[in-house]
Amino acid sequence: MKDDAAQELLSSKHLCILPWLHAAVWTDGRVIPCCINQDYVFGHTHQSGLDEALDSPAANAFRVEMLRGRLPASCYRCSQPEAEFGSLSYRQDMNRRFQHHADLIRKTDSDGRRQVRRSVYLDVRFSNLCNLACIMCDEVNSSLFAQKERAAGRYDGPTLRRAFGKPEDFWKFFDDHIGEFEEIYFCGGEPILLAEHEDLLKRLIRAGRTQVHLRYNTNLTRLAAGSSSTSVLELWAKFERVSVQASIDAYGELATIIRRGSDWRQIEDNLRAVHQLSRNVAGVSLVITPTVQILNALHLLDLYRHLRSVDALGDSMVSPNLLMFPSHFSIQNLSDDDKQRVVTAWDQLAGLANQAPEGAHLRSRLTEMKAYMMLQASREEEILRLRSWLDQTSAQGANEVLKLAGLRLSNSPHANAQRDGR
Repeated sequence: MKDDAAQELLSSKHLCILPWLHAAVWTDGRVIPCCINQDYVFGHTHQSGLDEALDSPAANAFRVEMLRGRLPASCYRCSQPEAEFGSLSYRQDMNRRFQHHADLIRKTDSDGRRQVRRSVYLDVRFSNLCNLACIMCDEVNSSLFAQKERAAGRYDGPTLRRAFGKPEDFWKFFDDHIGEFEEIYFCGGEPILLAEHEDLLKRLIRAGRTQVHLRYNTNLTRLAAGSSSTSVLELWAKFERVSVQASIDAYGELATIIRRGSDWRQIEDNLRAVHQLSRNVAGVSLVITPTVQILNALHLLDLYRHLRSVDALGDSMVSPNLLMFPSHFSIQNLSDDDKQRVVTAWDQLAGLANQAPEGAHLRSRLTEMKAYMMLQASREEEILRLRSWLDQTSAQGANEVLKLAGLRLSNSPHANAQRDGR
């Protein structure tokens, strides 16, 4: 039987556990409530210590709003999916995952100050250093994307960003809380490239904290940890639980168009290597997490079949992530005809997954994404933005990319004329 605090947390529509136990730092040093709420800022690591930012007036005010029965407006990426199509939100998932810390919410002063400071879940994006320039990414999250945009004259900001001006500031925070961490999430940039990632794993190993759950979002283009020759597989094998989420959206040529700079054959080899590790080390798991957007919506079924055919999927779970921004990549901009084709393909995928370990989860995600896709009709101005962006950023140009993606897009005469080159 759950205690009262946990039950209140799980049933609430306005509470989220993360502001009480989570440290999330973006690549530019912003300290934020979580990875999907980048609109609200607690503080900045270039201006204060991380502990100070987590208990800043802004952080306290954020907690107070929840305590008064309101989910902050900046949490719309959770409240909107919950309300509009009943999907499991990040807020609900985190509340379920960390419900055993629900007592922290009750140990809060009326002004939002935490009586107990406990850092349980860490998400620090040390840098935007990345070896890919994914077509739907941005300068904050990829150094290579920033380099390409700067070279094209569309961007004049920094190419390489670092979350901490003084690395020792982070390591002091880390060492002070190393006994509290239960889960650490690595994202990018590309986390496996980062020297700080390798250093952090080795510090956990030396401290005997190998029970910490390591969770990754990685493009899986390389397995060498940081700048060393040490394979990340060797380090992962020392931990009790490692969850690898591989951001793989398509295969072959389409994969290299979406994730610019990638080598599909190398990714396949790395997938097999991680699968082999998962067979030998019980705590290691691999999840394929396609970022579902307008260019790959029709190809999820093809990707699933291909990974099965080359033994690169094994018994891994497939868990699609839905891209909402940039809005011109949204699947809502598919034409009515394309949407029906997507529904047909996804229904086939759901049927194939019936016997797979992830069957129920994948079917649920596909149902949620179909509901989102149908919420709004295609917007011609967004299609024009998409075409313009593809012409600027892809060597093939918009017409060839859309042809490869198998899209018919808008049924309007203007868009059809553009598609046909008239």
